[in-house]
Amino acid sequence: MNRIIKIPLQRLIWSFLFVLPGLFSSPLSSWAATCEVNVIQSQDQYPAGDSYPILFRIRISKPWYIHGTKESGDGLIPTVLFFSETPGVELKEFQFTDPEKKRFEYTNERVEVFSGEFLVRGKLIVN
Repeated sequence: MNRIIKIPLQRLIWSFLFVLPGLFSSPLSSWAATCEVNVIQSQDQYPAGDSYPILFRIRISKPWYIHGTKESGDGLIPTVLFFSETPGVELKEFQFTDPEKKRFEYTNERVEVFSGEFLVRGKLIVN
């Protein structure tokens, strides 16, 4: 028996937690204005038992930045995409675009950051 899972776009968007490192001093209510995440789906239905590419468009408001995805020895918290468990659905293998390197007052080294708009590719697995 083949089953088809319909994933409402709003449920997928609200089921994840996007960690915005370096913005912890900002009030939680301002985060929504700082970063916008949209899911770009290639189809409306995803038959069970297969995996599908999925794309996230992330827009960061000026003048904000978020850190890159790599751990560093300087104590900066990397950016990650994290999704709460949804029965029958997994999201993994995220591939971020290359971050830019910028120098900030809080460090002497250049830091990997994202700004503006960028894409993150992932894999949607429907069990």
